[in-house]
Amino acid sequence: MKKRLLLISVGVIGVLLIGAGIYFFQDTETSSAGTSTNGQLLSKAKEWSENLDPDILNLTSFDGLNLKASFIKNEADTHNVAILAHGFDGTKKSMELQAKFYYDQGFDILMPDSRGNGNSEGNGIEYGWHDHLVADMVSWVHKMINDYGAENIILHGRSMGAAVALGASGENLPPEVKGIVAVSGYTSVKEQLTHLGETNLLSKMESGFRLEETGAIDQVKQNTRPLFIIHGKADDSVPPEMGKRIYDAAGGDKKLWLVPKVGHLEIFETVTKEFYERVEAFIDNALD
Repeated sequence: MKKRLLLISVGVIGVLLIGAGIYFFQDTETSSAGTSTNGQLLSKAKEWSENLDPDILNLTSFDGLNLKASFIKNEADTHNVAILAHGFDGTKKSMELQAKFYYDQGFDILMPDSRGNGNSEGNGIEYGWHDHLVADMVSWVHKMINDYGAENIILHGRSMGAAVALGASGENLPPEVKGIVAVSGYTSVKEQLTHLGETNLLSKMESGFRLEETGAIDQVKQNTRPLFIIHGKADDSVPPEMGKRIYDAAGGDKKLWLVPKVGHLEIFETVTKEFYERVEAFIDNALD
């Protein structure tokens, strides 16, 4: 990373959706990182996360909910911020290992609890649920700019969080958002339930949810920012083909990394060194 950087997500529906992210990858060589190196990086990330003492930020959502997030200020005053969005039924703490990577690149870190999760208010899945998550993400972006002087922002999400980041890609984001990293993001809740064979639940949901509005495909068509889509080829929770469809539909400068022999949400922990190298290079180019 260049010197300027170095100066540096409820009931039965929830149970069925846990782990419903998708990995998207472009065929690539097997990981060049050895298990020893991966283990060393993971060990350092775990030790770092255990000693975190983040500030807790508050945000009032457009519909009046009090949302919470952990904020970690980097020792280097770079005005670079990474916003990390967790998966379904998760909390901000599930993003702490990835947070270490961004901290190493000189980024301040924001890890929100999505509405209905962790310490954030809300009822989880509700009418317009996914659209509301995207709106919340955009609100956090503006808070980072207005209150913390962020000049360069990277959105990073995994599973549901990736779908939210992809949804945000089609919104009228401010120019300070420089790039998006989506790890295991799904195309839509509807397609995921269909894949799982949950036709009865799908029928019930369609009577109360605008499922067609939860998809990422239409949103990424409007994307204009660098986009890095990452997915494990051995993901048996969500078909990797979904990721390929998102990649094919996306506008803007885009990359697709297909990780061989890696399952759902196992990428960072399995090929840690290669993750560092590839995502660092993506961010470096996005901030040029």
